[in-house]
Amino acid sequence: MNNSKSIWIIMVLIAVALGVNYYFTFQSGKLAMVDSNKLLQHYQGMINARNEFAVKAKGWQANIDTLAKELNTSMEEYQSDKPSLSSKEKELTEQLIQSKSKQLVDYQNAISQQSQQEDGIMTQRVLNEVNTFLTDYGKSQGYDVIFGATGGGNIIYTRDYIDITDEVIEKLNASY
Repeated sequence: MNNSKSIWIIMVLIAVALGVNYYFTFQSGKLAMVDSNKLLQHYQGMINARNEFAVKAKGWQANIDTLAKELNTSMEEYQSDKPSLSSKEKELTEQLIQSKSKQLVDYQNAISQQSQQEDGIMTQRVLNEVNTFLTDYGKSQGYDVIFGATGGGNIIYTRDYIDITDEVIEKLNASY
C-alpha cells in the first residue's frame, strides 16, 4: 500500500514539475503581432512598387487603346466604303479586320498574363523585404515570436501592447 502511495506522490510531483517547466518555457516568451495588411499599405517600398506597376499598366493600356482604336477605325472605314468595294476588296478588308481583331485579343491576353506575373514578382519581392526586416527586428528586440494578422481570422484579438505594427512601419520605412 505504501508503495502505491509513493508512486502516486511521485507522479503528482512529476506532473507539477512538468507544468511549471511548461509555464516558464512557453508562457514567458516575448510575443508581438503585426497587422500585415496595414503594414503593407503603409510600407513605402510597397507604395513605390505599386506606383511603378501602375505606370507600366498605363503604358500597356495605352497600347491596347491604340490597337482598339485602329481596329474601330478600320471597321468604320470598311462600313462606309463597303458599298463601293468589289467582292474581292470586301473579302480582303474583312480578313484584315479579323486579323487586327485577333491581334488585339492576343495582345490583351499576353498583357494580362504579363501583368499578373509582374505583380506576383513585385509583391513577392516586397514581402521578402518585409519578412527579412521583421526577422532582423524580432531578433534585435528580443521577440520570441512575431505573429502576422492578415484579416483572415488567424489572429482575432491581441492586447494593444502586443500590436507593434505602427512601430514596425516607422522603422521599416526609415530603413527603406
